[in-house]
Amino acid sequence: MLRALVAAITACLLVVSWGSYHHSSSDDSHETPRREVSVTFDDLPVVGTRDIGAQQEITKKLLDSITSNKVPAIGFVNENKLFDGGVENERRVALLQQWLDAGLDLGNHSFSHPDLHSVPLETFQADVVRGEAVTRRLLTRRGKQLRYFRHPFLHAGRDLEIQKQLTEFLASRGCRVAPVTIDNSDWIFASAYMKAVDKADKQMMVRIASAY
Repeated sequence: MLRALVAAITACLLVVSWGSYHHSSSDDSHETPRREVSVTFDDLPVVGTRDIGAQQEITKKLLDSITSNKVPAIGFVNENKLFDGGVENERRVALLQQWLDAGLDLGNHSFSHPDLHSVPLETFQADVVRGEAVTRRLLTRRGKQLRYFRHPFLHAGRDLEIQKQLTEFLASRGCRVAPVTIDNSDWIFASAYMKAVDKADKQMMVRIASAY
């Protein structure tokens, strides 16, 4: 159960988009809504543990579930989690490679998850650039491009001018903002669950998992 909840920490955002309507082939007088769902996972490679063994297990289970259910998904990376003591850790980078091996995509979630509502735009932009280095390299090797960005905390800027400048900045780097329509706030449950784990409160662990 612990592994399941820790995996849930990674699954931060569920994005639902409604596609265009199409006519039913059997009766043109009726229209059937075409519903498309895309699931996005923030804060890759893993949140909640730095243990590489646990990260590998969580990543495998998560990707097995995504691929077996044919879920269209993309993971957004915080590249500061790929380093140990300032040195790039190949085993942590390999976790991102597993996403690409599974036929999924990766996006930029900044390097260190700064809050655009708390830091100057220039500082934020520098963190965005720093946060794309490894991800862009991995995508390029697969013949892909870095296309999407997700704001940390979903904070897009306190005013329209900042939002406009950031959008233009991202576009200059070949990226656009990945929108969010539903946020399941699972990190709240995950945080409570980990506190219960620290206290070895199995009853509370069961209650939190059941509530989630």
